[in-house]
Amino acid sequence: MASRSSSAQNGAPDWQTPVVEGVGPALYLPEAAAQPDTSLTYRVVFDVTRAGEEGRPPAGLSQVARFFNSFALHGVDPADLDLVAVFHGPSIPAVLSDEAYAARVGGENPSADLLTRLHELGVRIYVCGNALAGSGYTPDELRPDVELATSALAVLTTFQLRGYAVLDY
Repeated sequence: MASRSSSAQNGAPDWQTPVVEGVGPALYLPEAAAQPDTSLTYRVVFDVTRAGEEGRPPAGLSQVARFFNSFALHGVDPADLDLVAVFHGPSIPAVLSDEAYAARVGGENPSADLLTRLHELGVRIYVCGNALAGSGYTPDELRPDVELATSALAVLTTFQLRGYAVLDY
């Protein structure tokens, strides 16, 4: 599937980003245990609560990209990934529109490009309405690719009861 680059041949890890270019690098490890099952559709909710380091998207958002990249390297079609991300707590500024981010936080939203790319790959992106209001933000400050949920609790429990795995970041 993946070719070995010169860095892999020299003993350095061969980090790759075949689906979400430049974000969420993964290794092709064909002999590792617990390989992804290419016959499954993976249904996963990413519970994104932590803010990113200054000037960077939240780690949970980068993990969504890594999920795409890692599973693709191991033969899973990206179309077989049904992924959801829900933001609450300190991660909320990541889902603000460019204008709201600049006014509220300052500068450019470091998550904007990645959110757009993940949304284009079919990731459903939600923000907790309770946390949004509790943090002093309003729904009109959200990016257009982010959906307002009643709560992260509703997103997490509803999707989990529908058979989605929950990964906490």
